[in-house]
Order: sequence, then structure tokens, then C-alpha cells
Amino acid sequence: MKVVFDKTPVVTDHHFQFCPGCTHGITIRLIGEVLEQMGLANRAVGLVGDGCMSWSLQY
Repeated sequence: MKVVFDKTPVVTDHHFQFCPGCTHGITIRLIGEVLEQMGLANRAVGLVGDGCMSWSLQY
């Protein structure tokens, strides 16, 4: 079977805890993919606010 999607190694294997339908998990994945494609994964610093987005620290 052809692989059409694969997780970027920039994001951990921890399961997302966001609410169903929430787009925070998609946003984290897209940011990780862009950081990997631009070669900035080892140089990036992430800042998060409060609320459910504070869970992103574990990904």
C-alpha cells in the first residue's frame, strides 16, 4: 500500500489531547513539517499561551 501521509519526526509520538474537532493538533503538525522542510527544527524556539494550547509543550 502506498504511504500518502507520515508523521514528521519533529513532532513526538505522544497522543494529542485536544478536543474533538479542534485544529490545534493540525497546527502543531503543520508547524513541525515546515520546520523540518526548512531545516530549522534544531534551531526553533516555541512559545505557547495558556489554555489547551499549553498542552503542546509535550509534542
